[in-house]
Amino acid sequence: MARCPLHKDDVRSLAITEKRGKVLVHCHGGCEQSQVAAALGLRANGHAPARQVEKVYTYRAADGSPAFEVVRYWPKDFLQRRPDGTWGVKGVEPVPYNLPAVLASDHGVVVVEGEKDADRLASLGIVATCNAGGAGKWRPEFARYLRGRTVVVIPDNDEAGRQHAADVARSLDGEDVRVLELPGLQPKGDVSTWLDDGHTADELRDLLRAAPVAVPVMPHGAEWVDSIDLPAEDPPMALPPMVLDEGPAVLFGMGETRKSILAQMVATTLATGRETVPGWRPTLAGPVVWLDYESGRLRFARRQRLLGSASILYVPCVRPIWDDVDSLATLVEQEGAVLVIVDSIVPASAGGAVSTKDAETAARYFGAVTSSLRARCRSAM
Repeated sequence: MARCPLHKDDVRSLAITEKRGKVLVHCHGGCEQSQVAAALGLRANGHAPARQVEKVYTYRAADGSPAFEVVRYWPKDFLQRRPDGTWGVKGVEPVPYNLPAVLASDHGVVVVEGEKDADRLASLGIVATCNAGGAGKWRPEFARYLRGRTVVVIPDNDEAGRQHAADVARSLDGEDVRVLELPGLQPKGDVSTWLDDGHTADELRDLLRAAPVAVPVMPHGAEWVDSIDLPAEDPPMALPPMVLDEGPAVLFGMGETRKSILAQMVATTLATGRETVPGWRPTLAGPVVWLDYESGRLRFARRQRLLGSASILYVPCVRPIWDDVDSLATLVEQEGAVLVIVDSIVPASAGGAVSTKDAETAARYFGAVTSSLRARCRSAM
């Protein structure tokens, strides 16, 4: 809602919407629609006039030289350009608005959501800054310009504004940062609309001095583990918390990071039923089938000698695992295996050496294999 230009409008009674390229206006105070449209500069057919430059905001580097510009248009839109008029700011170092004034301030700095608000506060003698792009575009590296000063963030009165204030406060962790939610601010309003509604500069200064210290806000979606509601029963685990007793567990890692050794330690733990590593307490024990696509028998045997004797059936493999899934299921049934380890899923999916770039595709393939296998026999994999 906006103020109608035809009457003294303290309650913002003018509705402005856009539909199919036309701007529609309606004054709930009873003003004639055509007169309102004319006062706003709209054409008789309801189409908005060509957009016009409303304001150019210059962002300056620490030395005062122009860094880039934000061009505000009417109807409301924003574009960024270099000082020479070239559109786009790729490669230009981003800086906060009014940076020279911020650096010259020995005391407080106010962070608002847009250049209009920053300029409004500057006209009142209050040092204020913002970032280009509005809510959600604050850069953590801007914090270095504000350190050592009292910072008060004034959010717009909406969820995006509050999250933006939290982002700014989080980047200034350890500093004197405060958040001022303006009393009586209308929904989606900002400090400019608050002042337009009749509040004074002196009232604002009093509120800034009394602004409460920012309460740390966790990133959106974050929550403490203890607060998460869990089902009454945890999924069955063959080796908590590493190996589920249902469905596959996939161990990913860069080459030569000892994934196979870790997997062989898991295999030995389940095959022996004992705690081979402190804290590894298997909930079931029994034979393990090891399908080897890359290590080789000798390498496997050397590792197992260090780990100790265990009931592990070593199976050298060459063909893709899908080609042997039926015979594999029969083998697992006959041996009563509680765990099947595939070393590793990338070559197993193609039957030979395959680039690790195919790991994601191989994992999906492996999921299909395990589903087929578990239809025939029950074992962790």
